Amino acid sequence: MRHKNNFKIFSVVVSAMLILLSCQRNNEGVSAEDLNTSSIQQKNNSSNLKSTSFNSYDIFYDNNGTNTQITESEYHNFLISVMNVPSNSNFDHTEVLSNGSDKYLLTVAVSSSGTTYRISDQLSGLGGDEYLLAGSTCACTTSDCVNLGCEVLNKGVPCECSECPGEGEQCTKTHTVTSEYSSAWFQ
Repeated sequence: MRHKNNFKIFSVVVSAMLILLSCQRNNEGVSAEDLNTSSIQQKNNSSNLKSTSFNSYDIFYDNNGTNTQITESEYHNFLISVMNVPSNSNFDHTEVLSNGSDKYLLTVAVSSSGTTYRISDQLSGLGGDEYLLAGSTCACTTSDCVNLGCEVLNKGVPCECSECPGEGEQCTKTHTVTSEYSSAWFQ
C-alpha cells in the first residue's frame, strides 16, 4: 500500500513538471524587452536565429518583373504607404531575421500619438544575401499595451498577433497580401 502512495506522489510531481515545461515553451514569443537590439540578438542566438542589420542584406521588390533593390528608408516609406503607419513615426532599426530557411523583416514604429506598430514582412531568397519581398505583411498595432503584448507571433501566413494582457486593451491585426508592388510605395 505504501508503495502505491509513493508511486501516486511521484506521478503527480512528474505531471506537474511536464505541465510547467509545456507552458514555458508556449510562452517563448517576443516580449517588449526583446524588442531592443541586444535582447533580440541574445534571444536569436539562443534559438539558432540570426539577426543582421538591413544594410548587411540586399532587399528587393518585384517591379514589373525586374527585381529592384530598396534601402531601409524606402522600406519604411512602403510601410507608410501600404500599412498606414503615420509618416511622423519613429522607426526602430529594421532587422532581417531567419529561422532555418524562413526569412523575414521585423520593424517597430511608434507614432507621435504613442501608437506602436510591430510589423513583419516575408522574404524569398534570391541567393546569397539577396532577398525579395514575398508579398505578405503582418502588422500588430496598439496604443493600449505598447510595452507588453500585441507582438507579431507568426511572421508569415497566417498573420497572428499576441493579445494585450489587460482587460479592455486592444491589439489590431492587419494582414496585407501584395501580388504587385508599385514603385511609388517606396518613394
